[in-house]
Amino acid sequence: MKNKEINGMFFDKKTPDEVCYLLSNYCHTGKRLKIYYGDTQTGIDWHEEHDIIGTVGRSTGNIKIPLLIPNIRSVGGPGILSDCIIKIIDMETKKTIYQHPKYQKSVVTIVPSDMEGYTHNTLINGILHGRHKSLRSAQICKSKIQ
Repeated sequence: MKNKEINGMFFDKKTPDEVCYLLSNYCHTGKRLKIYYGDTQTGIDWHEEHDIIGTVGRSTGNIKIPLLIPNIRSVGGPGILSDCIIKIIDMETKKTIYQHPKYQKSVVTIVPSDMEGYTHNTLINGILHGRHKSLRSAQICKSKIQ
């Protein structure tokens, strides 16, 4: 069996049951989540910046998969990589509602840039993640990946 079904929604067989139930219970509630993807063997975050915040919906068709719907004006969104989730935060309460047992929190810092034309760099665990033309841009990046 490739998938498992929870409440009429299909998930990869490697998805923890807790994640399946959370996503299926949040489906169509309008509550926004922030999803952290990463390596489930090590718990290391991939630091995704896009398609990580939204409400849970589901696809149409015979095999309904969870989708992340960006906002109320959206009519669809990307499929959720449920087997790669290492953390989920409820955006209303800011509480962590799921965290992988091996989850490793990264240290994100903003430092002066080392390159002309950029004012700041973002570092993850001391390694360059991105260069920014303003402090505000670096702060936005930091808030997305933390």
